[in-house]
Amino acid sequence: MVTNVYSYPSYRSYSKATSGIFSALLLAFICLIVGGMFLGFGVQAINQANSSEAAKYSDVIYGTCISNDYEYSYEDQASFYYTTYSYTVNGRTYQSKSQIGWDYPEDVGDRVEIRYLKSDPTFIIENEYYEDEIDSGNSKYIMLAIGIVALVIVVASVIFALVSLKKAKTAEAALDKEVLASNAQQSNSNGSAQSSGQNGDVFDMNEFKKDATKKCEYCGSTYSAKLDKCPNCGASNR
Repeated sequence: MVTNVYSYPSYRSYSKATSGIFSALLLAFICLIVGGMFLGFGVQAINQANSSEAAKYSDVIYGTCISNDYEYSYEDQASFYYTTYSYTVNGRTYQSKSQIGWDYPEDVGDRVEIRYLKSDPTFIIENEYYEDEIDSGNSKYIMLAIGIVALVIVVASVIFALVSLKKAKTAEAALDKEVLASNAQQSNSNGSAQSSGQNGDVFDMNEFKKDATKKCEYCGSTYSAKLDKCPNCGASNR
């Protein structure tokens, strides 16, 4: 007996639950890979920032722009502006030129975030350059955040998959009951139909013998008892 499970009410719940399991596990797998990569890159960038060139510089301080020196680089075929700042370190005031050249000069009197070498307070750079080129800026924290979010999605997806698995088992049990009940009902219906057919079509041998054939009294041929005349000689045999 072929059973079409797609027509049962519980099949929709079962199909939805099993699809949810597959989708959740696939999402968890993708996020696990992506999250692991970003988390690894973020941690590595932070470690490098703490133990490499970035660690040689001080925390951010403010310097006041007092002048700009214009210089042309024949190597780069471009002109740059080097700003001189006035700033204070440990109570001592310095006036030093930045080691970084920019396309545009700073406005005299502007306060700018700068950093100096811990070993040499006269060696200064703008904090903007430090974050972009030395410390990788906020990118390391962004990568770390993406990795953490991805791992949170992994945990949520696994929980969703477990809940869907429980729903799938419940729906599967209900579907089995519906299939068994339907099969039993169909079997009972078929059995009743067969019994009715056997009781209503009782074969009467006497009736068959009576109506089967008869013999012509004149020519002796045999023909159907339902005919009034012999088809051979045309005689009437009643």
